[in-house]
Amino acid sequence: MEGRHASVGVVDALFFEDAALDTAAAGAGAVVDVLQRRYEICLERMAVMRRLEAQLAAVKARDAAEAVEIQHAMTPPRPSRSSTR
Repeated sequence: MEGRHASVGVVDALFFEDAALDTAAAGAGAVVDVLQRRYEICLERMAVMRRLEAQLAAVKARDAAEAVEIQHAMTPPRPSRSSTR
C-alpha cells in the first residue's frame, strides 16, 4: 500500500504545483518557463499514473486469485461416483 499512497501523493503534489503555476503565470512575464514546467508536470503525472495503474492492476490480480482460492475452499467436495451407488 505504501507505493500506491506515495504515487497518489506525487500526483497531488504535481496538481498543486500546476495550479500554483497558473497563478504565477497570471502575474509574471516568464510565460515560456511556466509553459515548459507545465509540460514537464504533465509528463511526470502521466508517468506516475502509469505506475499507479500497474500497482492497481497487480492488486486486482492478487484479489482475483485469492477470491478463486476462497471460493474453492467454500465449495463442498462433490461425492464420488462410488459413494452414490
